[in-house]
Amino acid sequence: MARRLFCASLFLCISVVQAARTPSIQNGYEQAQAAYQRGEITTAISQLKQVLKNDKTQLAPYLLLLKIYSERNDFSNTLSVLTVLERQFPDEQLVHQFKGDYYTVRQELDTAVASYRRCIQLGAENYFCYAGLASIYLQRLQAEEGIKLLEGSIERFRPDEKSRLYNYLSSYYVMRHDYDRSLTYLNKALRIDPGYLLTYLNAAQTLNRMGHFKEALIFLETAEHNTPLDPKVLLNKGIAYLGLKQPLEAIHVFDKILNKEPDQPQALYNKALCLLETGRTPEAVELLRRGKRHALPMSEVSRQIEKLLAKYER
Repeated sequence: MARRLFCASLFLCISVVQAARTPSIQNGYEQAQAAYQRGEITTAISQLKQVLKNDKTQLAPYLLLLKIYSERNDFSNTLSVLTVLERQFPDEQLVHQFKGDYYTVRQELDTAVASYRRCIQLGAENYFCYAGLASIYLQRLQAEEGIKLLEGSIERFRPDEKSRLYNYLSSYYVMRHDYDRSLTYLNKALRIDPGYLLTYLNAAQTLNRMGHFKEALIFLETAEHNTPLDPKVLLNKGIAYLGLKQPLEAIHVFDKILNKEPDQPQALYNKALCLLETGRTPEAVELLRRGKRHALPMSEVSRQIEKLLAKYER
């Protein structure tokens, strides 16, 4: 996700950056763009380096180099370009945005947060910086920081951007167990963009937590129609069936996940719950043991598995 966000933001910025260039510099940059579009990546890199050798004051050639290196997962060269960019354009907000994107992909989150904050301090009403920060706060379970970031700024963005940021706000309120507020933001997101599938999934997750399982299935039908084998959609569908006391239907759904990912801890845990409901305790314990081996230590699902094993393991 973070890498897709990085590449998308680079593409948009390359499209809009305008700079005065001499005809020879302009021609060299356009040749590099054309080579990139034809898939001649080595040629494009060589031409961009020549352009920058002749004129280091232009932003767009650096951005195209960043895009190429990021698409190739060439982290070393990506960092080299970012280092030069920061030296050449220390107060250019795009540079700090891309630093944030890069360090998010690398999971160096403290540096990413500092870069996004610097971007915002420079006056950037920049969706990618806000979305990048929001994603990190969600990953770190920092609901208060996320709410503080978005609630005072969300109205400045385009409708499609608002829809995605409302989904982040909804997730923060789920962390605080304020499910009504979570649904309020999801309703806002749906009114803006009824085609954004993540909103349907988040609504189903929230409704499942509230115990409104039938309503959750309605949202999941829409999500499943468009992404029929998405593990998150299937997981929430199985949870809804389990909540409705239909363990056999739930097992069928969880098996779809486990056929593709046999050691998925959350699916193993939830299938074990179904087996316990139907009196198949030994099979359930075996699934829980598998889940324990593959769950991240100290994660929520790990704690859930430990609790059940303490009760049923002999």
